[in-house]
Amino acid sequence: MMMRRLLVLTLVLLGLTAVWPKPSAAKPDTPTMINAAPVWGNFEDLSEAATGDSTRPYVQAAPNGTDITVVFTSQTGGDTARNPYFNTSTDNGDTWNGMQPIRTSGTPSSNVQFTYDSAGKRHAVWIETIDPGAALVYKRDDSAWGLDGTAVFTITENVVTPLLFSPQIVASGGSFLDIIWAQGDLANPSIYHARSKDNGSNWASSAITITLPTSGSPALAVDANGVLHAVWEEAVGGGLSVIYYAQGAPDSSDNITWSNVVRISDRAVPAITSAKQPDIATAGTTLYVSFADRVAEDDQRVYQLVCSAACATLANWTSANNPITTQSLGVKANDPFDISSTIVRSKNCTYVYYHGSIAGLGNDNEMVLGTNSCDNWAASPMDQVTVTNVRSIFPVMTAPDNGGQIYLVFEQVSESASSIVFTKNGVRVFLPVILKN
Repeated sequence: MMMRRLLVLTLVLLGLTAVWPKPSAAKPDTPTMINAAPVWGNFEDLSEAATGDSTRPYVQAAPNGTDITVVFTSQTGGDTARNPYFNTSTDNGDTWNGMQPIRTSGTPSSNVQFTYDSAGKRHAVWIETIDPGAALVYKRDDSAWGLDGTAVFTITENVVTPLLFSPQIVASGGSFLDIIWAQGDLANPSIYHARSKDNGSNWASSAITITLPTSGSPALAVDANGVLHAVWEEAVGGGLSVIYYAQGAPDSSDNITWSNVVRISDRAVPAITSAKQPDIATAGTTLYVSFADRVAEDDQRVYQLVCSAACATLANWTSANNPITTQSLGVKANDPFDISSTIVRSKNCTYVYYHGSIAGLGNDNEMVLGTNSCDNWAASPMDQVTVTNVRSIFPVMTAPDNGGQIYLVFEQVSESASSIVFTKNGVRVFLPVILKN
């Protein structure tokens, strides 16, 4: 009896838990288990009907708690060019309805993003190539997106200066939509903002700030008070770049007034060399930002910064446990040239996942890797989500309502084509341990 009690007590002290195992298709080369890391489920190909490459996915969950949509650009047999597509699940990602076009324009499209509003309506924005230049276009899902015949709204036609990229869109307050993007000539693109106060029927746009010499890779979030938070990458000369932040607060007429820009990457400890590809998440009014520090192609690490209040003041940004990656990472090709990260909050933990290659694994293919605050970042091994026989790049996560569910999408590149892959975390099952006298 004493031996049994000691064994049970030992299990309690060790915090032994039972978890759903990873399926064989998702096992990393060297399996690791981190206490708070997601237990990723099966991989689903959401672009299996495509006849060409499918690229740059983005995922969001609807407010009803069951619907998920993934958007991406792709091409099928009837397309004359790559178009924006979507694939929807109505059962939390267990099954999918198949890829459908948001719009078939006949001109090449790229950089598609979308958001759900509070009523569950979807709003998409993307870039369409026109002759000459490019256009930033928006489309609301009034019934079935690509099948409903709803016309697109052109936010801007960037004809004279053809550089137009990286739109981001968020919804707030029932009828407000906000978009940011990079726009300008090759020497001096700036970050722009557009707002709709009537759920996408009308738009007004202007530059957030005139920035030199090059602004790009913007990310946008909205907090619980309807305040906008934008971060982006800014070149500073010599091939180096930093991360800027600006806050957009609605005035009494619901127009957005932007703060002065703040160079938040200066708060990183240890100091960074060249900050790249930021992402931003909110929890209440607290901000969480991730980005990569690029020293060289095969020497990149991921950082994270946090701000809880008055974030337009540089001193209020904090840096702890950086870099959050356990070792240097690399990239295989010029697309992507830098590490790209995605950051979410779930169950009061901060999760950051990213793509990167690790020296010594036999090839240079990027994998999807991750870490989290509840495992003390780099103090624990990285969570390796994908294997190295194919490239896995551009991960994006969403974690609705801090409820523990995390959805992950990424682009998987094989020798024949690029596809869009979805997975989600499983449910951890904690076994009760009962002590008996």
